[in-house]
Amino acid sequence: MRTHERDLYYNSVYAIGKSLTIVAISAVMYMLLVQCFPKFMNRAGVVVGTLALIGFAITIVLYPSKINTTTRWIILVLVLIFILVLLCTFARHWKTWGLNGVLLAFASKFVGQRIYPLLLPIIFLGMGVAFYYFQLLQYRSFWSFGELRFDPAVDLYHRIKNPTKNYILSAFQLIQIIWGTVFLKEAFNYLVSADAA
Repeated sequence: MRTHERDLYYNSVYAIGKSLTIVAISAVMYMLLVQCFPKFMNRAGVVVGTLALIGFAITIVLYPSKINTTTRWIILVLVLIFILVLLCTFARHWKTWGLNGVLLAFASKFVGQRIYPLLLPIIFLGMGVAFYYFQLLQYRSFWSFGELRFDPAVDLYHRIKNPTKNYILSAFQLIQIIWGTVFLKEAFNYLVSADAA
């Protein structure tokens, strides 16, 4: 795939929707792996997350984009500092980290004895994917009106000349996303804790 076509694909709503689907599948797989191998996943989750952060930083540095070189290296340095602090923290509290795996094993036994808490995460993950998908459609609708500007020598895709209203609507949508996420989280915690009681 040529660079221009590849960038158009990466910036498309279709690519974002596909990414959300992959995230949902990965989340379900992670939940099942934690249920089956809690102590292993207690440490593997941190390792995989760290590798993902490193990959993110390397991608920003190497992938051709409009981000200037200084900003790229600043992002790389910040990510590496964060990872270093993270690794030092886990190394210093190695036993506490292991204790968290023991607690996770007890939690998995609790969930294994009750089908209701095992189904709840899957249901709420589905609700979360649906919620973010609707937010994605709403975001696309915000940025689908206004006078367009396109210069083939500069722009990768069409841009809106005066996007003030679009920015305002997007700011309100960000509040909506935060509120919806917190609502789903609190509803899930309430149902799980009520079943445990």
